[in-house]
Amino acid sequence: MTPSEYEQFQAAIEMGDHTRSLEDLINLTYNLDCYDVYPGIHDHDDLGRYYIEELGAMEIPSYLESYFDYEAYGRDVALEEGGEFTDFGYVRDTGYRFYEEYDGQIENIPEEYRVMNFEDEEPELTMDDKMDMATDLAFDLDEFFRQHDPQYAAQHPEPHEQKELIADLLLEGKTAALREMLEEMAQTGDDVLPGRIAEYERETGYDPKQDTSITEDKAKLTLRPEQPDDHLTGERIQTPRGSFALTELSKEQMEAAGYGVHHQSDDRQFLIMGNGTRAFAVVNADMQEKENPLKTAEMTVEDDYAVYPTFFQPGKGFCS
Repeated sequence: MTPSEYEQFQAAIEMGDHTRSLEDLINLTYNLDCYDVYPGIHDHDDLGRYYIEELGAMEIPSYLESYFDYEAYGRDVALEEGGEFTDFGYVRDTGYRFYEEYDGQIENIPEEYRVMNFEDEEPELTMDDKMDMATDLAFDLDEFFRQHDPQYAAQHPEPHEQKELIADLLLEGKTAALREMLEEMAQTGDDVLPGRIAEYERETGYDPKQDTSITEDKAKLTLRPEQPDDHLTGERIQTPRGSFALTELSKEQMEAAGYGVHHQSDDRQFLIMGNGTRAFAVVNADMQEKENPLKTAEMTVEDDYAVYPTFFQPGKGFCS
Protein backbone atom coordinates (compact mmCIF):
# COMPACT_ATOMS: atom_id res chain seq x y z
CA MET A 1 0.00 0.00 0.00
CA THR A 2 1.46 3.33 -1.09
CA PRO A 3 1.42 6.41 1.21
CA SER A 4 -1.40 7.96 -0.81
CA GLU A 5 -3.40 4.72 -0.66
CA TYR A 6 -2.84 4.55 3.08
CA GLU A 7 -4.22 8.09 3.51
CA GLN A 8 -7.17 7.12 1.33
CA PHE A 9 -7.69 4.05 3.54
CA GLN A 10 -7.59 6.13 6.74
CA ALA A 11 -9.99 8.69 5.28
CA ALA A 12 -12.41 5.90 4.30
CA ILE A 13 -12.22 4.53 7.85
CA GLU A 14 -13.24 7.92 9.25
CA MET A 15 -16.39 7.75 7.13
CA GLY A 16 -17.35 4.72 9.22
CA ASP A 17 -18.31 2.39 6.38
CA HIS A 18 -16.96 -1.19 6.44
CA THR A 19 -15.12 -0.76 9.73
CA ARG A 20 -16.97 -3.05 12.13
CA SER A 21 -14.62 -6.04 11.92
CA LEU A 22 -11.26 -7.25 10.69
CA GLU A 23 -13.10 -8.75 7.73
CA ASP A 24 -14.48 -5.31 6.80
CA LEU A 25 -11.10 -3.62 7.12
CA ILE A 26 -9.34 -6.21 4.96
CA ASN A 27 -12.04 -5.92 2.30
CA LEU A 28 -11.79 -2.12 2.48
CA THR A 29 -8.17 -2.28 1.34
CA TYR A 30 -9.35 -3.98 -1.86
CA ASN A 31 -12.03 -1.33 -2.53
CA LEU A 32 -10.25 2.01 -2.15
CA ASP A 33 -11.55 3.00 -5.58
CA CYS A 34 -14.97 3.30 -3.95
CA TYR A 35 -13.81 6.55 -2.32
CA ASP A 36 -12.46 9.87 -3.58
CA VAL A 37 -10.40 11.98 -1.23
CA TYR A 38 -9.84 15.70 -1.79
CA PRO A 39 -6.92 16.74 0.45
CA GLY A 40 -7.00 20.20 1.99
CA ILE A 41 -10.81 20.49 1.82
CA HIS A 42 -11.99 20.86 5.42
CA ASP A 43 -15.30 22.75 5.30
CA HIS A 44 -18.23 23.59 3.03
CA ASP A 45 -16.70 26.85 1.80
CA ASP A 46 -13.52 24.99 0.73
CA LEU A 47 -15.66 22.38 -0.97
CA GLY A 48 -17.79 24.94 -2.86
CA ARG A 49 -14.75 26.83 -4.16
CA TYR A 50 -12.96 23.58 -5.13
CA TYR A 51 -15.92 22.35 -7.17
CA ILE A 52 -16.41 25.67 -8.97
CA GLU A 53 -12.82 26.86 -9.38
CA GLU A 54 -10.97 23.54 -9.81
CA LEU A 55 -13.54 21.13 -11.17
CA GLY A 56 -15.55 23.71 -13.16
CA ALA A 57 -18.88 22.46 -11.83
CA MET A 58 -20.42 25.90 -12.49
CA GLU A 59 -19.45 29.11 -14.31
CA ILE A 60 -19.86 32.26 -12.28
CA PRO A 61 -19.41 35.67 -13.95
CA SER A 62 -16.53 37.55 -12.44
CA TYR A 63 -18.75 40.42 -11.37
CA LEU A 64 -20.85 37.96 -9.27
CA GLU A 65 -17.99 36.07 -7.64
CA SER A 66 -17.93 38.32 -4.58
CA TYR A 67 -21.66 37.76 -4.06
CA PHE A 68 -21.73 33.99 -4.54
CA ASP A 69 -22.32 31.84 -1.43
CA TYR A 70 -19.65 29.15 -1.81
CA GLU A 71 -20.42 27.71 1.62
CA ALA A 72 -24.08 27.10 0.79
CA TYR A 73 -23.11 25.55 -2.50
CA GLY A 74 -20.55 23.27 -0.80
CA ARG A 75 -23.17 22.24 1.75
CA ASP A 76 -25.52 21.19 -1.06
CA VAL A 77 -22.75 19.21 -2.77
CA ALA A 78 -21.83 17.33 0.42
CA LEU A 79 -25.48 16.60 1.17
CA GLU A 80 -26.10 15.25 -2.33
CA GLU A 81 -22.97 13.07 -2.41
CA GLY A 82 -23.11 11.96 1.19
CA GLY A 83 -19.52 13.13 1.62
CA GLU A 84 -17.76 13.91 4.89
CA PHE A 85 -14.87 16.05 6.09
CA THR A 86 -12.00 14.14 7.70
CA ASP A 87 -8.50 14.90 8.91
CA PHE A 88 -7.35 13.86 5.44
CA GLY A 89 -9.73 16.10 3.53
CA TYR A 90 -13.16 15.70 1.97
CA VAL A 91 -14.20 12.07 1.27
CA ARG A 92 -17.02 10.96 -0.95
CA ASP A 93 -18.38 7.62 -2.14
CA THR A 94 -17.71 7.13 -5.87
CA GLY A 95 -20.64 4.75 -6.23
CA TYR A 96 -18.49 1.86 -7.42
CA ARG A 97 -19.46 -1.64 -6.31
CA PHE A 98 -17.85 -2.87 -3.07
CA TYR A 99 -16.46 -6.39 -3.55
CA GLU A 100 -16.11 -8.90 -0.69
CA GLU A 101 -12.68 -10.39 -1.34
CA TYR A 102 -12.23 -11.94 2.12
CA ASP A 103 -14.86 -14.21 3.74
CA GLY A 104 -13.81 -13.78 7.37
CA GLN A 105 -12.36 -17.29 7.80
CA ILE A 106 -9.02 -17.28 9.61
CA GLU A 107 -7.47 -19.79 7.22
CA ASN A 108 -8.37 -17.54 4.26
CA ILE A 109 -6.70 -14.35 5.49
CA PRO A 110 -4.77 -12.94 2.52
CA GLU A 111 -1.06 -13.68 2.72
CA GLU A 112 -0.09 -10.00 2.90
CA TYR A 113 -2.19 -9.51 6.04
CA ARG A 114 -0.95 -12.52 7.99
CA VAL A 115 1.25 -11.90 11.00
CA MET A 116 1.82 -15.64 11.53
CA ASN A 117 1.51 -18.84 9.56
CA PHE A 118 -1.56 -20.70 10.81
CA GLU A 119 -0.57 -23.81 8.93
CA ASP A 120 2.54 -24.30 11.04
CA GLU A 121 1.05 -25.45 14.32
CA GLU A 122 3.27 -25.51 17.37
CA PRO A 123 4.45 -29.03 18.23
CA GLU A 124 2.69 -30.76 21.10
CA LEU A 125 4.46 -30.87 24.45
CA THR A 126 6.29 -34.11 25.14
CA MET A 127 5.89 -35.93 28.44
CA ASP A 128 9.36 -34.72 29.42
CA ASP A 129 8.31 -31.12 28.72
CA LYS A 130 5.20 -31.52 30.88
CA MET A 131 7.25 -33.17 33.62
CA ASP A 132 9.72 -30.28 33.65
CA MET A 133 6.93 -27.69 33.78
CA ALA A 134 5.07 -29.57 36.53
CA THR A 135 8.22 -30.10 38.62
CA ASP A 136 9.27 -26.44 38.47
CA LEU A 137 5.77 -25.23 39.29
CA ALA A 138 5.36 -27.79 42.10
CA PHE A 139 8.63 -26.64 43.68
CA ASP A 140 7.48 -23.00 43.77
CA LEU A 141 3.95 -23.85 44.95
CA ASP A 142 5.27 -25.97 47.82
CA GLU A 143 7.66 -23.21 48.82
CA PHE A 144 4.85 -20.61 48.73
CA PHE A 145 2.46 -22.77 50.79
CA ARG A 146 5.22 -23.42 53.30
CA GLN A 147 5.92 -19.71 53.73
CA HIS A 148 2.31 -18.48 53.85
CA ASP A 149 0.39 -21.31 55.55
CA PRO A 150 1.67 -22.17 59.07
CA GLN A 151 -0.57 -25.26 59.22
CA TYR A 152 0.81 -26.59 55.94
CA ALA A 153 4.37 -25.98 57.15
CA ALA A 154 3.69 -27.71 60.48
CA GLN A 155 2.09 -30.73 58.84
CA HIS A 156 4.93 -31.11 56.34
CA PRO A 157 8.17 -30.23 58.14
CA GLU A 158 10.36 -32.07 55.64
CA PRO A 159 11.45 -29.55 52.96
CA HIS A 160 9.45 -30.07 49.77
CA GLU A 161 8.01 -33.44 50.87
CA GLN A 162 4.78 -32.49 49.06
CA LYS A 163 6.52 -31.46 45.87
CA GLU A 164 6.05 -34.89 44.28
CA LEU A 165 2.35 -34.95 45.19
CA ILE A 166 1.79 -31.47 43.73
CA ALA A 167 3.65 -32.46 40.56
CA ASP A 168 1.47 -35.59 40.26
CA LEU A 169 -1.69 -33.48 40.57
CA LEU A 170 -0.43 -31.13 37.86
CA LEU A 171 0.43 -34.00 35.53
CA GLU A 172 -3.05 -35.49 36.10
CA GLY A 173 -4.61 -32.15 35.13
CA LYS A 174 -5.93 -31.53 38.66
CA THR A 175 -5.20 -27.86 39.27
CA ALA A 176 -8.49 -26.72 40.84
CA ALA A 177 -7.41 -27.63 44.39
CA LEU A 178 -4.15 -25.72 43.94
CA ARG A 179 -6.01 -22.68 42.64
CA GLU A 180 -8.43 -22.78 45.58
CA MET A 181 -5.58 -22.95 48.07
CA LEU A 182 -3.98 -19.90 46.45
CA GLU A 183 -7.31 -18.03 46.50
CA GLU A 184 -7.57 -18.72 50.23
CA MET A 185 -4.22 -16.95 50.54
CA ALA A 186 -5.55 -13.89 48.66
CA GLN A 187 -3.79 -14.83 45.43
CA THR A 188 -5.69 -13.66 42.32
CA GLY A 189 -5.22 -14.18 38.60
CA ASP A 190 -2.96 -11.12 38.49
CA ASP A 191 -0.45 -12.75 40.86
CA VAL A 192 2.48 -14.85 39.70
CA LEU A 193 1.53 -18.38 40.77
CA PRO A 194 -2.14 -18.30 39.63
CA GLY A 195 -0.85 -16.90 36.33
CA ARG A 196 1.66 -19.73 36.00
CA ILE A 197 -1.05 -22.32 36.70
CA ALA A 198 -3.22 -20.73 34.00
CA GLU A 199 -0.28 -20.85 31.58
CA TYR A 200 0.35 -24.50 32.48
CA GLU A 201 -3.33 -25.28 31.82
CA ARG A 202 -3.16 -23.62 28.40
CA GLU A 203 0.05 -25.39 27.44
CA THR A 204 -1.12 -28.85 28.55
CA GLY A 205 -4.78 -28.70 27.45
CA TYR A 206 -6.59 -28.45 30.78
CA ASP A 207 -10.04 -30.09 30.88
CA PRO A 208 -12.21 -28.93 33.83
CA LYS A 209 -14.50 -31.94 33.34
CA GLN A 210 -11.64 -34.17 34.49
CA ASP A 211 -10.87 -32.01 37.54
CA THR A 212 -13.75 -32.69 39.94
CA SER A 213 -12.09 -34.29 43.00
CA ILE A 214 -11.22 -30.93 44.55
CA THR A 215 -12.04 -31.85 48.17
CA GLU A 216 -10.04 -35.08 48.03
CA ASP A 217 -7.09 -33.38 46.36
CA LYS A 218 -6.99 -30.60 48.96
CA ALA A 219 -7.09 -33.23 51.71
CA LYS A 220 -4.04 -34.92 50.19
CA LEU A 221 -2.22 -31.60 50.23
CA THR A 222 -3.11 -30.59 53.78
CA LEU A 223 -3.36 -33.84 55.78
CA ARG A 224 -0.04 -35.18 56.95
CA PRO A 225 0.33 -38.99 56.80
CA GLU A 226 1.65 -40.91 59.80
CA GLN A 227 5.40 -40.38 60.19
CA PRO A 228 7.88 -43.08 61.26
CA ASP A 229 9.44 -40.75 63.86
CA ASP A 230 6.17 -40.72 65.79
CA HIS A 231 6.09 -44.52 66.20
CA LEU A 232 9.65 -45.61 67.01
CA THR A 233 9.99 -48.78 69.14
CA GLY A 234 13.41 -47.96 70.54
CA GLU A 235 14.96 -50.98 68.77
CA ARG A 236 17.47 -50.85 65.96
CA ILE A 237 17.85 -53.35 63.12
CA GLN A 238 21.34 -54.12 61.88
CA THR A 239 21.96 -54.91 58.19
CA PRO A 240 25.16 -54.99 56.13
CA ARG A 241 24.32 -51.45 55.06
CA GLY A 242 23.93 -49.95 58.51
CA SER A 243 21.80 -49.70 61.62
CA PHE A 244 18.20 -48.51 61.29
CA ALA A 245 15.59 -47.44 63.85
CA LEU A 246 12.54 -49.73 63.93
CA THR A 247 9.13 -48.09 63.55
CA GLU A 248 5.72 -49.58 64.26
CA LEU A 249 4.29 -48.33 60.95
CA SER A 250 3.38 -50.86 58.29
CA LYS A 251 4.87 -50.97 54.82
CA GLU A 252 1.68 -49.39 53.43
CA GLN A 253 1.77 -46.54 55.97
CA MET A 254 5.41 -45.89 55.15
CA GLU A 255 4.59 -45.73 51.43
CA ALA A 256 1.82 -43.20 52.18
CA ALA A 257 4.45 -41.10 53.98
CA GLY A 258 6.65 -41.11 50.89
CA TYR A 259 8.99 -43.99 51.70
CA GLY A 260 9.97 -46.86 49.42
CA VAL A 261 11.64 -50.23 50.01
CA HIS A 262 15.42 -49.97 49.79
CA HIS A 263 16.56 -53.39 50.98
CA GLN A 264 15.80 -55.98 53.68
CA SER A 265 17.58 -57.60 56.59
CA ASP A 266 19.53 -60.82 56.05
CA ASP A 267 16.84 -62.89 57.75
CA ARG A 268 14.21 -61.09 55.64
CA GLN A 269 12.19 -60.28 58.75
CA PHE A 270 12.56 -56.53 58.30
CA LEU A 271 12.30 -54.12 55.36
CA ILE A 272 14.50 -51.03 55.20
CA MET A 273 12.48 -48.16 53.67
CA GLY A 274 13.84 -44.74 52.73
CA ASN A 275 12.73 -41.43 51.17
CA GLY A 276 16.03 -40.33 49.68
CA THR A 277 17.30 -38.65 52.83
CA ARG A 278 16.21 -40.89 55.73
CA ALA A 279 15.57 -44.62 56.27
CA PHE A 280 13.77 -46.78 58.86
CA ALA A 281 13.18 -50.47 59.50
CA VAL A 282 9.67 -51.97 59.44
CA VAL A 283 8.46 -55.48 60.09
CA ASN A 284 8.17 -57.55 56.92
CA ALA A 285 4.57 -58.67 57.32
CA ASP A 286 4.82 -61.05 54.35
CA MET A 287 7.52 -63.08 56.12
CA GLN A 288 5.59 -63.04 59.41
CA GLU A 289 2.61 -64.65 57.72
CA LYS A 290 4.60 -67.46 56.12
CA GLU A 291 4.31 -70.80 57.88
CA ASN A 292 6.89 -71.57 60.58
CA PRO A 293 7.26 -75.42 61.04
CA LEU A 294 7.66 -75.25 64.83
CA LYS A 295 4.74 -72.90 65.20
CA THR A 296 2.66 -75.13 62.91
CA ALA A 297 3.43 -78.15 65.14
CA GLU A 298 2.41 -76.22 68.25
CA MET A 299 -0.84 -75.17 66.63
CA THR A 300 -1.51 -78.81 65.63
CA VAL A 301 -1.06 -80.03 69.22
CA GLU A 302 -3.34 -77.29 70.46
CA ASP A 303 -5.95 -78.32 67.91
CA ASP A 304 -5.66 -81.97 68.98
CA TYR A 305 -6.25 -81.05 72.61
CA ALA A 306 -9.26 -79.09 71.55
CA VAL A 307 -10.70 -82.08 69.68
CA TYR A 308 -9.73 -84.76 72.23
CA PRO A 309 -9.88 -83.28 75.77
CA THR A 310 -7.46 -84.88 78.25
CA PHE A 311 -8.44 -85.37 81.88
CA PHE A 312 -7.16 -87.27 84.96
CA GLN A 313 -9.01 -90.31 86.38
CA PRO A 314 -7.99 -91.91 89.68
CA GLY A 315 -6.20 -95.28 89.14
CA LYS A 316 -6.05 -94.72 85.35
CA GLY A 317 -3.89 -91.66 84.95
CA PHE A 318 -4.51 -89.23 82.06
CA CYS A 319 -7.17 -90.39 79.68
CA SER A 320 -8.61 -88.91 76.58
